Amino acid sequence: MKNPKGKIMEEQFYNNAYNVENGSTYDYNKHYSKMTVYHDLWLKVLEYLKLIKDPNILEIGCGTGQFAQMLYDRGYKNYSGIDFSDIGIKKSKERCPNYTFYRHDLRIPFDLEYDTILALEVFEHLDDMKVISNLKSGSNIIFTLPMSDYCAHIRYFISTDEVWERYSMKIELERVEHFHLYFIGKGIIK
Repeated sequence: MKNPKGKIMEEQFYNNAYNVENGSTYDYNKHYSKMTVYHDLWLKVLEYLKLIKDPNILEIGCGTGQFAQMLYDRGYKNYSGIDFSDIGIKKSKERCPNYTFYRHDLRIPFDLEYDTILALEVFEHLDDMKVISNLKSGSNIIFTLPMSDYCAHIRYFISTDEVWERYSMKIELERVEHFHLYFIGKGIIK
């Protein structure tokens, strides 16, 4: 695990990112199929999600709801999303009005009904161990992690062994896979 020079960013950083419509690969207002940075990764996450029967999904760090829209378009009905960006939640609600979204800081415990957690490109941005401690024991989790540095990353990984070492304390890991520039993990919250 690498500790880059990034830092934990506050809500305004993400509000600014989610408000930009500049046509870049990080344009969070694009349709998910046009989000070339994450599209293939999200398709791989769907393969993992299909292994869970009738999931009641909680996506932590849902951003502007792009992955939520992908789930909705594929028939997933039981979904809630959490993000601490008010802009992200507003755009998520516009994008997926049939889903429920909550503005909440993940460092603070919360009480929602779910049995499956999605944390896609989230843990590298915050106190991951505190957030995982706030998740319901026995829940499925699918998470992704980067292999690269960024101004908002407080950690990134260069091997599957590093991912196992960091997360096996809090997650009963079933699988960690290297996929392009990411790692994908699946397990059960301890």
